[in-house]
Amino acid sequence: MVFDFGLSLGDELRSSRLTAQELRIGTPGYMAPEYLGEGVVTPRCDLYALGVVLYELCAGELPFPGKPVQVFREQLSRDPPALATRSAAPGWLCRAVDALVQRDPEARPASAAEAVASLRGP
Repeated sequence: MVFDFGLSLGDELRSSRLTAQELRIGTPGYMAPEYLGEGVVTPRCDLYALGVVLYELCAGELPFPGKPVQVFREQLSRDPPALATRSAAPGWLCRAVDALVQRDPEARPASAAEAVASLRGP
């Protein structure tokens, strides 16, 4: 599974072979809310990260720009602004991306195949 499209470990983490149970490693903004909150990792986390990358490509910015703590708070408390409010991308693409970045994993596509089908457009 892909946890994060921008994972980077600093020297302090690279030199340690121990991990803390509550430690969440990843790049703010790309980590799925369920991973941030409960540490739950499923294939839908990957779909969330894909959605964030597509959102950023279409809008020119992350769904929740800002400092890491602010980004985490936003990701855990609400869905991102609709892509159509930040991009001139076609409606079908905005709807597909919005589905991928839903806070509730059950509201995201159930599989990569379902996500691909929605991204193919009309």
